[in-house]
Amino acid sequence: VTGNCNAGFYCLNASPSATPPSSNADAEAGHGNSCSAGEYCPAGTSVPITCYPGHYCADPALTPIPCDAGYYCLGGATIATPTQISQGGDQCPAGSYCDSGFITPEYCPHGKQLSGAGGTGLGSCNQCPGGSFCPR
Repeated sequence: VTGNCNAGFYCLNASPSATPPSSNADAEAGHGNSCSAGEYCPAGTSVPITCYPGHYCADPALTPIPCDAGYYCLGGATIATPTQISQGGDQCPAGSYCDSGFITPEYCPHGKQLSGAGGTGLGSCNQCPGGSFCPR
């Protein structure tokens, strides 16, 4: 009986199982392995796919999910709310905002400001007070 490798796994060289064992020896033998967090492996995958920018992949068997507003996600993000680059993204810094699924922070437009980190959309940017300026 033949078929696709199961979601969450990748199969190489006619793997004897739809769920190749998660060991380096089996991977080196050319059978495949389970995919890691930050990767996406739909059914029938032969090579792990790095999670798309703007999305996170906590479970390699599931479809990538857009990162939460207030955060940006680079390729390979493992959580919806990364707070350091090693997690595949970060919180949007002060002066910028990130809608859900953003890859990079967007600065508030001229004449508006956002003093705290984690702005969740353009509506997070506030009008600068009269008689002052708002640097980026």
